[in-house]
Amino acid sequence: INDIARDQEGRIWVGTPRELARWDGGQFVNMTPTNGDPVINVQRIVAAPDRGLWVLGASGALSKCVGREWTVNTRLDDVLWKPSQRPLEILPDSQGGAWLTKYGFGLWHVDASGVLRQIGAEQGLPSTLFECSHQDREGNLWLGFSGSGLACVRPRVFNTVRPMEKLSDREQLASQSRDRFDQPAFLLRR
Repeated sequence: INDIARDQEGRIWVGTPRELARWDGGQFVNMTPTNGDPVINVQRIVAAPDRGLWVLGASGALSKCVGREWTVNTRLDDVLWKPSQRPLEILPDSQGGAWLTKYGFGLWHVDASGVLRQIGAEQGLPSTLFECSHQDREGNLWLGFSGSGLACVRPRVFNTVRPMEKLSDREQLASQSRDRFDQPAFLLRR
């Protein structure tokens, strides 16, 4: 088994070198979509809020399945094969797409139709060194950067909450969550 995930309904999914399968309470059942290759080498599975599953294959494809049908299929050659200290993170969004982060290389978004675009310094992203990320219930993507603060990514808008020059050399964002009033809360590591 290469990966395991739980979907929105609490069902367990596994990805193997040959298939995508779901636990039915007594055994694993092959759930590999029928509108593609019958054998897939699943590397990652991430459940989406719309009942879909994002599946990263060893071939370099990121695909989304709903039921037993592939609905999105995009190549990640420019994203996957960059050497990094950390693996590619996949964060499903509330519009049927997914955010992709890779430490040291940046941020990408795959929309619901499979269009991949990179977001970087040209669009105002302050750094590519992501320590943590979180999508809030409004669909904003919060990114915590090593030594350079925090950014909130909204459609076509970046808001830097704490500028890079105000963090000391010994500070970095360790995590982000919500407080009891559902406001963003941040933990700095010193």
